[in-house]
Amino acid sequence: MKKMSNEMKLLATIGLLPVLADFIEDLNDQNLLTREMKLKLNNVMHQIRAIDKRVMDSADARVIDEQINMQMAFRQWLTNAEKTK
Repeated sequence: MKKMSNEMKLLATIGLLPVLADFIEDLNDQNLLTREMKLKLNNVMHQIRAIDKRVMDSADARVIDEQINMQMAFRQWLTNAEKTK
């Protein structure tokens, strides 16, 4: 298997972290977590949102579209994986 470039790792990170933040937010709304876990995950979520804002504020429309497409593809992949279990 070919080694992934740092650029691809960065793209994947920037593309998928907002989805993780959305999942954390959803879990917090479901009352599944302890208070301590909620506090820690809220901190992670806020850090992800801050990084995303910092990167995406200077991004052009093509990059923003690519991020959205990557997020939608990841969510679809998860949905398909859940259906096949």
